[in-house]
Amino acid sequence: MSTSFLHVIAVVLLLEYVNQTVADEQEYRLTRYLMSNYDLAVRPSHNSSLPLRLTFDLSLHQVIDLDEKNHVLTTSCWITQKWTDYHLRWNVTDFNGIPVIRVPASQVWRPDILLFNNADTEKPPDHVNTNVIVKYTGEVVWFSRALLRSSCQIDIKYFPFDVQYCTMRFASGTYDGLQVELMKEKDHTELRDYQENGEFDLNGFSATSTTLQYSCCEEPYPELVYTLELRRRPLYYVFNLILPCLLMNCVSLLTFCMPCESGEKVTLSICTLLTIVIFFVFVKDTLPPSQETPLISLYYVVTICLVALMTIFSVLTLHVHHRGNFENEVPRCIRSVMLGFLAKIIFSKCSSHTEQEPELKLKDDEKKSNLERQSSNEDKFDFGHIEQYNFSPRLRKRKEMGETSDYSNDEYKRQVLRILGKIYETVERNEMRIAEKARKENIKTEWHQTSLVCDRLWLALFLIVSTVMTLLVLLSSPHGP
Repeated sequence: MSTSFLHVIAVVLLLEYVNQTVADEQEYRLTRYLMSNYDLAVRPSHNSSLPLRLTFDLSLHQVIDLDEKNHVLTTSCWITQKWTDYHLRWNVTDFNGIPVIRVPASQVWRPDILLFNNADTEKPPDHVNTNVIVKYTGEVVWFSRALLRSSCQIDIKYFPFDVQYCTMRFASGTYDGLQVELMKEKDHTELRDYQENGEFDLNGFSATSTTLQYSCCEEPYPELVYTLELRRRPLYYVFNLILPCLLMNCVSLLTFCMPCESGEKVTLSICTLLTIVIFFVFVKDTLPPSQETPLISLYYVVTICLVALMTIFSVLTLHVHHRGNFENEVPRCIRSVMLGFLAKIIFSKCSSHTEQEPELKLKDDEKKSNLERQSSNEDKFDFGHIEQYNFSPRLRKRKEMGETSDYSNDEYKRQVLRILGKIYETVERNEMRIAEKARKENIKTEWHQTSLVCDRLWLALFLIVSTVMTLLVLLSSPHGP
């Protein structure tokens, strides 16, 4: 029982080996039959007056890189080409029922389809050539993988909120439309195996068939144009370029919140300005030269201008603040506008000393006249003058007893009056000195309040301008931020 089973197995294996050997011989014979009189330089058309129909399909695998500086798009693609070679037909029954064979692509005729906007002119695109699949009907299918470097016109106007439209143009290098009819295989493109790019989102991938007519030739030249719609992912640029500039802009606004006594207002503005300029140089180096100003460059230029203006206005504010040291009074028109109207608008409480000035001037004039009169009539004091200032009651008694007093009493009174006059003169001068000091302090206070109003006015003005300019620049892109 076991011996007969082993015999059966041996017979089956022998038949399988014989069939395989026969099949290999048949495939070898078929290949020799097809290639014996085959000339790969001849267009394999059934009729020389009819065009050879070629179907072309491009499957996008990955967007590797988009070089903005050199305007080059690098993609990895699968290319499928199908045509009918009437020189590669056979009868299946004559070759043990073999319907399909695979032969090296270099041994058969292939269409010379080229990437017309190839960016690397020194060498053709890198193709991974595979065998061609040949059916008994003469249909040839050629799959190849290619690394394509195509030129792409970059529009950086709305960078980094931009959308780029790149094309890949395929056409025959030598055959016109009367010899090779180039057609797209599908109405829709294949993105099943597409791998996403880290910098761009693929919003669209379409194929269109066009016919070109050159001035040198009357024949039409068919062309397939594949268009990629690539939208940039702006999050990287927002965090690394736009957000630091926005923060520097906010820091520059703090210049108007810093008190003038600190002496660091201009220093802060200049440091902020230099920081933004350094960022702007970095941005400029990453962008290609173009006739149009990119959106992010415009934003940096606007920010630099605003910070420069903030520095200028900070210097003007410091000039106003220290103007009180020169004892120059605030002009009446500036006082009424800055400390009156504008102070109410920006909710700043400013005390003006204009009402006290006439009274202070009258008192000063009166004290000066008293001092002059006192100095000219130093020896002519009388009791009435003393009574005016409510001096000691004993002097009033002595005044009443003046007619009966002797010479010594008169001399004593004159000495006392002379001493009291000196005291009065000293008090008057001290009061004048205090009043003059108060007047100077009032002048300084008014200039300080004027500089404070200027600071708050510049802060509100530049805050509004910065916000409006930021929104206008960053939201001007039609593709959105």
